[in-house]
Amino acid sequence: MINNTRSFPQRLEVDEARMHAALAQLLSAFHLDVGYTKIQLAPCEFHLRTSVGLRTDAYQTHHMHIPLGQGGYAWIRRKAIWTNDYELDNRFVPFPDVQAEGIRSILCVPFIEAGFLIYGATRTQNAFTDTISQHLIDAIGELWLRTTTQMLLTNEPALEQHPVYRQYDCSEREWNILYLLTLGLADEEMAEILDIEASTIRFHLRRLQRKLDCRNRTHLATTSLRLGIVV
Repeated sequence: MINNTRSFPQRLEVDEARMHAALAQLLSAFHLDVGYTKIQLAPCEFHLRTSVGLRTDAYQTHHMHIPLGQGGYAWIRRKAIWTNDYELDNRFVPFPDVQAEGIRSILCVPFIEAGFLIYGATRTQNAFTDTISQHLIDAIGELWLRTTTQMLLTNEPALEQHPVYRQYDCSEREWNILYLLTLGLADEEMAEILDIEASTIRFHLRRLQRKLDCRNRTHLATTSLRLGIVV
């Protein structure tokens, strides 16, 4: 499990374009409907920062106050929290803004020292198993590192509507496999997340090695990051 309380400078500047693109890729790979972040503006107050997949304007005026809500619950416990039914989970107070979006399953990871939270959510109940939740927590931790550190890329990451992977003749499924590969997941773990067979994962990886002229899986992972295919 990631150490999501590692030290980051307070008021850390986040690359919004990279964060938006990274959230879009996270949603695609993990079959999520919504991803968003909140930033700390006062000791006990957080406001919406970056979002992908929201349907309403309700979140634009949504302010999280500790210890209410799932984010506040995660914050005071200094650990990732997920629920498979937001409306019925009695650990925290449900907010009308979240209910207006129709969100039911939510996972929240707090980054305490940076004053930041990252959420992934679906509009269906029971979206997260323990295994999937742990993979998603780790992926959000890696997303945080990639969007708040300088990376040597030859291409700037494109936003959701202009994905870089199309420039390299990759499908969305192959894009997701590349993303999960960079997280260090085994074929069987990728197959569980994407709900396909492990043999299909290996087939796509062989195709991707040919498309991107890569020698092996490690070369494929580093190349996809360097080219900006994976954010």
